[in-house]
Amino acid sequence: MQSEIEINFDKLNVKIIAYFQNNDESLLGAKELFAPFIESTRRLEAVTNIQQLLKLLQHRGLYSKIEYNTFRIFEKIIDDESYSNLVAKQKELCKKYPDPVPVKKYAGDPKGLTDRRMVPVPTNQIPSPNILNTRKPAPIPENKIPIPKDEDMRNDIFNIIANGVSLDVFRRLARHLDFTKEEIKDIELRHNDFRTQNLVLLRMYETRRNSLTRLLKVLNLIEKPDLVREITEVLRKYSLDNNFNNLSI
Repeated sequence: MQSEIEINFDKLNVKIIAYFQNNDESLLGAKELFAPFIESTRRLEAVTNIQQLLKLLQHRGLYSKIEYNTFRIFEKIIDDESYSNLVAKQKELCKKYPDPVPVKKYAGDPKGLTDRRMVPVPTNQIPSPNILNTRKPAPIPENKIPIPKDEDMRNDIFNIIANGVSLDVFRRLARHLDFTKEEIKDIELRHNDFRTQNLVLLRMYETRRNSLTRLLKVLNLIEKPDLVREITEVLRKYSLDNNFNNLSI
């Protein structure tokens, strides 16, 4: 099924009329085109079909009309010179994707005389507006080992990380532990010493997730295997690593 969508970006003096077809290639092309106009890449990545993309654009106020559901730019008028590179990109997309196919015949109109664009879409086929607001919870590791409750042991682990992570690595660590940019900035503003920043971050992480498994995997991910080895030694020192030897990090 084809779709034509006319999009007006009033502030940018941009008008787009684009064709879509409900298939994966068309969806990828559509995402590539509209990515510059949607702030949240996470929400855009969550889109799995054209209808969801149209709902997202409608939610952002980025389109004014949908008439009918291959992806191809039909017309684009841009007054702002700063978007000339986007025009070039669209020309490439036009070559990559073919022209829209003719409207197919359907039940109730065997001769194909009725313009399919005039047929109302059943309400039960329109996805809920909340479909894009649903975020899947973060996966819990299979062998989830909590951060030890023993105060000395926990302090040893936290001190190893606090002493071994620099300011730049602190930001990477925080992002991989699912802290937002605002939370990271807030920690940096409240504490000048990066060691203190690390300790504050780890205490917040303990309250939020309390997963030693994920923490160790993230340290490996940010290329800090030496810290993982030191923490392993702490676990063995306290002889509280019964499950740790079987953990695949």
